[in-house]
Amino acid sequence: MSALDDWPPAPVLRTERLSLEPLRVDHAEEMAPLLDDPRLFVFTGGSPRTLDELRSRYEQQVNGWSVDRWERWLNWIVRARNGGEAVGGMQATLTLDGNAVVGELAWIIGSRHQRRGYAREAASRWWRGCENRAQRSSSPISTRSTKPR
Repeated sequence: MSALDDWPPAPVLRTERLSLEPLRVDHAEEMAPLLDDPRLFVFTGGSPRTLDELRSRYEQQVNGWSVDRWERWLNWIVRARNGGEAVGGMQATLTLDGNAVVGELAWIIGSRHQRRGYAREAASRWWRGCENRAQRSSSPISTRSTKPR
């Protein structure tokens, strides 16, 4: 058993403007139109997924683990609290570096919702949770950000 096994599933997280809901497969219907924008993939590569492809991806992600169990995945839909509209998604990928848990954070924010600080706000909320967990844990935690996968 590793420190990743002790990591709980993605919790609901809230900020003043955002609610981060743990990912569910049925979120694909809501997210597909938001993510159907080639501009979102200019820097990361790839292209928008079809609804079926997005469902399949979410089925893998809600499991919470990579197939080889080397990575622990926590995924959220980022939602504006004012009105409840989905504005994007966020994923924390947790791995081990010796005894330390390493968290890598990626996000995607729909084009029409960008430049409002949503990614920074969501990421900051997750980092605060990591800091709190590190204070209660015997496993050190380090974090870094990355572009969405």
